[in-house]
Formats: sequence, C-alpha cells, structure tokens
Amino acid sequence: MTDIIPFVPFKLAKAKKKSESFRGLANKAVKKFPNLETELLQSRIDITPVEYISIALYSTTFWFIVTNAIMIVSVVASGEIVKNLYLIPMVSLPVTGMSFLYLVSFPMMTARFRAKLLDRDLLFALRHALIQVKSGVTLFDTMASIARGGYGTVSEELNRVVRDINAGVPAADALERAGFENPSPPLRQVIWQLSNSLKAGSDIALTLDSLVAEFEKEQMNIIQKYGKEMNTWTMMYMMAGVIMPSLGITFIIVM
Repeated sequence: MTDIIPFVPFKLAKAKKKSESFRGLANKAVKKFPNLETELLQSRIDITPVEYISIALYSTTFWFIVTNAIMIVSVVASGEIVKNLYLIPMVSLPVTGMSFLYLVSFPMMTARFRAKLLDRDLLFALRHALIQVKSGVTLFDTMASIARGGYGTVSEELNRVVRDINAGVPAADALERAGFENPSPPLRQVIWQLSNSLKAGSDIALTLDSLVAEFEKEQMNIIQKYGKEMNTWTMMYMMAGVIMPSLGITFIIVM
C-alpha cells in the first residue's frame, strides 16, 4: 500500500484524520472522477475515493495557506507592499491549482507506471509458468512459485492471488479479482484466460502455450518498431552532430 503521496503534507493515516472536515465537499466532488475508485485499486492506494478527494482538498488548502504566508512575508520584506501585492495571488493560485491537479491524477499515473512494470516481467513469468505446468505442477503451485520467483510486480500480484486462495477464496474468483485490480491489459488477459480455463476445465498448458506465443510476437513487433524509430533518430543525430558541423566548418574555411 502507498503510504506517502507527493504534495500530501502527512502520511495517509494522519492525513485521513486531518481531512475529515472536507468530507462533505468531497462527497459532491467525487462524482466528477468516475474512474477514481478503479485507479485507487490499481495503484494500491488503500482508501475510498471520498477519502482521497478530501485529502486532496485538505492538501490543496494547506499549500494555499503556506504559499500565501511565504509570499506575504516576501512582499513585506521587499518594502514595496502595494507595488508587489499582485505577486501573492500570481504565485499562490498556480501552485495550489497544480498541486490539486497533480493529486487527482496521481492514482492514474501510479497505475500506468505499475502497468509498465507488470508488462516488463510478464513474458518471463509466463515462460516460467509454462515450464512448470508442462512438468505436471498444479496451477496453484505454479502461481506460488512465480510469487517467490523474483518477477517484480508480477510476483507481487500473484502473491495476492495465492494469499486469497489460502484464505479460502476459490481460485477462479481470486484470479478474476486480481484481473480487475491490476492496471496491465496483457496481465488481465492472462488472468481472465486462466480463470476461464479453470471454470471450463480445459488444459492450462495449452492456454499458457498460446499466451506465450502471442506475447513473444508482440514483443518482437515492439522491438522492430523501436529499431525503426532508432534508425530515424540516429540519422537525425548524424545530421545534427556530424554532417552539419563538418559542412559548416568547410563553408567557413571557403568563405
């Protein structure tokens, strides 16, 4: 769980208590952010949308007061209060506005960052799973092995699934829940296909085999696309760093 959020002056537990007076306004404002609940789940910020918006409003008010106090002291210290009075709202309003916008978009940015981490390690975890399942290991033991296997955020996600199953949740339900709560579309696809295979009683090895082949193909397409982009940037670098200076020096010498 994320305990520290930028622009929130206290840890979440303390900020929740201090922001209780903003709950009424947050109940009205939360309707403007329909995706916030999903983003909080996927970014592992374990609070409700109303609590998060109230913390955002509290933090914005906090920084508005702090910024105004600093600017008032600075204007008074300048000795030209009337002349520099306009600087107070000019600085405090943008700062507090940016802090609020950052806070309400923080769960979405964190979820996207987690999705990149999940996508990075997913193919390696799938290969591990395929080898285990083809060797006769059960799906549960395979997920437990990946959870201990050091596959970064993928291991963390599967560790939650294993923990839910150990707590008595059916494997298919635990997988469906993990699919909803993680921000990576490829991992959601993997989890839901595994869940459907469990419900249908189909061969897990065949499902994993097709998933590995599909993701390998996608990775190759991404690498080829990146290579083409790098060729373009390399040409531009050659033009800017080598050819143009050489021609410029030659032109200067001729002149």
